[in-house]
Amino acid sequence: MGILKITALVVASLTVIYGFHRLCDWAEAKGWIFYRKTRASGNALGASALRLQALFESDKARHVLQAREQKPAKDLVAGGRDR
Repeated sequence: MGILKITALVVASLTVIYGFHRLCDWAEAKGWIFYRKTRASGNALGASALRLQALFESDKARHVLQAREQKPAKDLVAGGRDR
């Protein structure tokens, strides 16, 4: 590759990066995203993360409870521990 092609590639890359930056600034001004100037409140982020966790992991707790209920009593030793 010649120096001209490398320079053109660098300039094109920087132009694309700057264009994406300006697009994100514009979307932030519209209120669509949190990018640089505005920060999301911790409460909103935490609440949405907890909702997603509850959505994805709701079956795990149910399976654990069912497994504990189905364990026969003869498999337990006197101390309440498994063998």
